[in-house]
Amino acid sequence: MSEPDWAWLPHSFVPFKWSAFWRKQSYLVRNRGLSGRVGRVAALMGLLSANQATWLADRVVAPNWDRVQLNGPVFIIGHQRTGSTLLHRTLATDPNVLALTLKQMLLPSVAGQRLLDWIIRRDAKRGGPLRARMIRRQERELASIDGIHRLRLGSIEEDEFVFFVTYRTGMAITEAPSLAGVEGLSWLLDFPSWSEADQRKALGWYRACLLKAAYRAEATKPNPDRWIAGKNPAFSQRIPQLLKVFPEAKFIHLVRSPIETIPSRLSLMRTVWRARYPEFTGLTPADVEAVVADSARTYLMPLRDLPALPPERAVTVQYEDLTSDLPGTLRRIYAQLRLPGEPPAIAPAADGGYRSGHAYSLEEFGLTEADIRERLAPAFAAHGF
Repeated sequence: MSEPDWAWLPHSFVPFKWSAFWRKQSYLVRNRGLSGRVGRVAALMGLLSANQATWLADRVVAPNWDRVQLNGPVFIIGHQRTGSTLLHRTLATDPNVLALTLKQMLLPSVAGQRLLDWIIRRDAKRGGPLRARMIRRQERELASIDGIHRLRLGSIEEDEFVFFVTYRTGMAITEAPSLAGVEGLSWLLDFPSWSEADQRKALGWYRACLLKAAYRAEATKPNPDRWIAGKNPAFSQRIPQLLKVFPEAKFIHLVRSPIETIPSRLSLMRTVWRARYPEFTGLTPADVEAVVADSARTYLMPLRDLPALPPERAVTVQYEDLTSDLPGTLRRIYAQLRLPGEPPAIAPAADGGYRSGHAYSLEEFGLTEADIRERLAPAFAAHGF
């Protein structure tokens, strides 16, 4: 039997997970009716069509995209709400760093990004009416969660959005209430349980997107020291597979007490669902359990998978250190991982200036501290929470 091809890349077609997509849509139509679904499905199909067309176009406009050298990548992992956005966006200010914006993840092809650049230039010549319209729409639809996490098309974002384009992600579940227990969908939250073929297709698509981003960056400004910085809490559960696809990968593991991160994650999800779905009343026990189970995997799997790596391949950073001494933490990361160049300079106001924009507690979600401490005892012991 031949070895699985973890170096596989999608050269012609977007590996969309149609079975998960249709199962989700049929469930939502049966249980909530067609209201609002037609527009959402049309938008997603439009995005998929644009990706498929421009992905094929890359065979002509960027035939050598798969020959680019990827340095790293360096993956920021750890549970949600551990300061990963702060660290990721700070690293992105390093001129040697390539980090993906949301628009690059939603339309990752070289041809697609060139088309967007052309549209932006044309719009600017006309005074920017399209840009103004997009800003208004983003403010209308996204501003409600700014106090928790600011999300915009031009912002550096977590790499899981790459997988949303192919519907091979837990985001397909967590973007709407009460989907975690649906038969045929719940598996999307548990990457280790996926078939090997699905894992390879998902990560092959991701590597292709990084290669195309690097291809565009090299065409604009060649830099032999350029390295990829990716941030994704879900990667905490994919370390062995990531190392098969990216043999030189390095990891920054952010840790913070689950007593704080789990209710914060639940609070974020609740806020998003309240903004998107007027009928939403609150998280069900099944919703909470799905998140807690996923959180447990996110905390425990790095304890199993990271110790095998040498010190120059993995560094663990406490949330308190990151937020109280960002410059010092950056120096330690760069030194231990042997990253090229110097850490980004940090303005004094940014040094320890991060503050969460919302309040939360375990009890409001039907959880207790004892529950979390028992379930995640190895993490509490390992990190001294």
